[in-house]
Amino acid sequence: RKHRLTNPEFLARYKEILIPNGILHLKTDSQFLHGYTLGLLQGRGDEILYANHDIYRNEGSPEAVTSIQTFYENQYLQEGKPITYIQFRLQP
Repeated sequence: RKHRLTNPEFLARYKEILIPNGILHLKTDSQFLHGYTLGLLQGRGDEILYANHDIYRNEGSPEAVTSIQTFYENQYLQEGKPITYIQFRLQP
């Protein structure tokens, strides 16, 4: 947990850098990281604006998120693995 992109220590750092009411985006192939992050954000009372366990199999996914794919993301999609996404705002 210590090195996860969304551990409490990193979230505190993001808050220092982010503009007030700024929005964070987490797009990952890791179901574990997705679930861990959702639980953490809910426990902290942060605002989850959008969350999906498989953005490419959901018609409501934001186009700005699905229109850009990394090399690895494309590779995982070809293997049939889901890509998850969370859009959130940290509490002031």
